[in-house]
Amino acid sequence: MSAFDDVATALRNEFLSRELAGFELPGMGGAALRLAGVRAPAAMDGADLSPLLAGRRPAQARPFWFGGYANHWYYRDDRWAMIADGNNTGRELFDLRRDPGEVHNIARDHLPLLAQIHERVLRATGLRRLPYFGRR
Repeated sequence: MSAFDDVATALRNEFLSRELAGFELPGMGGAALRLAGVRAPAAMDGADLSPLLAGRRPAQARPFWFGGYANHWYYRDDRWAMIADGNNTGRELFDLRRDPGEVHNIARDHLPLLAQIHERVLRATGLRRLPYFGRR
């Protein structure tokens, strides 16, 4: 069995998959260096994923995760997953307890929650509005 097979098996682990879902890609480089026994440069300040690969909890607990790509952003916590564009339109919301496969968009039924999540992400980023590349 190769090291790749070991990592693939670990990624299928439910706990690990759930925990990894909240970390940004920048954490991967630092984790790879740490696992190789090399100290990561200070500029590589992403979350350290190496404890997860060793079956431990990360040092930094997070109540929620968010990120974005192009004109869209996402939010996820233990209960909710939300996707929207940078104008905060085209919103989708999923109740992860009732719909872990994120099939049923319930955004229309939870407008106050959508506003709370959007505000939470704005506070976390320190921005007044999220980036959008195009017409507002």
